[in-house]
Amino acid sequence: MSNNSPQTPGFQAWIIWVTASLFFFYQYILLLSYGILGSEIEATFGIGAAAFGVLSALFSITYGIFQLPGGILLDRVSVRRLLTAGCALTTAGVVVFGISPNVYVAAVGSCLMGAGVCVAFVGATYICSQWFPPSRFALMAGLTVLVGCLGGAIMQQVFAALLNFYGWRTIMAGLAVFGVLTTALLWFIIRDRTEQPVPTSSQGDEDGPGGLGQALGSVLGNPQIWLAGLYIGLILGQSISFGSVWNIPFQLAFYKGLAKAALVNSSLFVGLGFGCAAIGAISDRLQRRVRPMQIGAIVAFFAMGGLIWTPPLHNDVAVVSLLFVLGFACGASNLSYMLSVENTPPRFSATALGFIATMGFVIGGLFQILPGLMLAANTSSGGGGSDHVEYGIEEYGSAFIVFPLASVLALIITFFIRETYCRSRVDT
Repeated sequence: MSNNSPQTPGFQAWIIWVTASLFFFYQYILLLSYGILGSEIEATFGIGAAAFGVLSALFSITYGIFQLPGGILLDRVSVRRLLTAGCALTTAGVVVFGISPNVYVAAVGSCLMGAGVCVAFVGATYICSQWFPPSRFALMAGLTVLVGCLGGAIMQQVFAALLNFYGWRTIMAGLAVFGVLTTALLWFIIRDRTEQPVPTSSQGDEDGPGGLGQALGSVLGNPQIWLAGLYIGLILGQSISFGSVWNIPFQLAFYKGLAKAALVNSSLFVGLGFGCAAIGAISDRLQRRVRPMQIGAIVAFFAMGGLIWTPPLHNDVAVVSLLFVLGFACGASNLSYMLSVENTPPRFSATALGFIATMGFVIGGLFQILPGLMLAANTSSGGGGSDHVEYGIEEYGSAFIVFPLASVLALIITFFIRETYCRSRVDT
């Protein structure tokens, strides 16, 4: 990742960023579709909460696993080609999932989608570093998340409305068409910085991206990168898991209509989007990373606790407010990306970003599985067989204990993270 970013981004830079963000928007649509379409998918395949939790987690876990190789590739090959190929693979996964005759084929489609979108956010942030000045990096990364979160929140409403007229397979067909169009836009609009060619030497040099072993050694051997990765996994992972899979069925225990539950749930992602952008900007202004992360973990603990321990869920204003605050606080997780860049030599930055994202979504995938397993353990039918099980408020509350515990662990981790003061702590 280069340090030669322009000090004043031009019109081309914004167009390229918007196009790259469109792919990340596509990723969030797919991620949040599981929560809206979940009941119909469970009914179609005859599965329960535990099995559906695994099916949805395959997207996040595969996405997370492929983040690291995606970051490594971004340090070495054309970002234009990589984003286009990733979106094409994602679209193929959507097609496979949409036409799947059983849950096993659907699992393959879920994995293909997760593998395809592995370069969406890392690619967009890489473009931010190439086309925007370093002083705007945290803000632009936050705006990228804002685009994805707001888009996903809006599309949840669209999906809920479409389900009144169409089945989930028809909606997936529409998503496949959107993927084809996005793939074409990525190919025709994204451009690499021609003044920064990618070196071909596999060994690397002082200015190049370096060899694969050197990149992995620099990233995996740095305890600060691991700590930042654990933080994002515990904070972002819980918000993604709760909002994309578990909160809508939780809300359905209070609200009769899917549309209303989706509308309430969308406030979490609106908060997450604004939180990533605002906390990134505040962090840059204060020249601090760790303190905002600590505050974010504390606020997330109380917001989630308010939802599951003293549920005011009969009051729309209260639950929307708590979900927005939860999402906003979880926006502090985006600072893990900044810490990864500031604790890594610039030529290995994309690799570090990929590793951080891997940690975030692999841990997040586990948060999608654990509540389902706990729900299944608390029901006589197991929740994972062929019978679709409806769970009560108390059962959900017991299963969701993993989320506030994650915030506690994240807070503890911050006391071992070294403050960078928004500056690189390594030599180039």
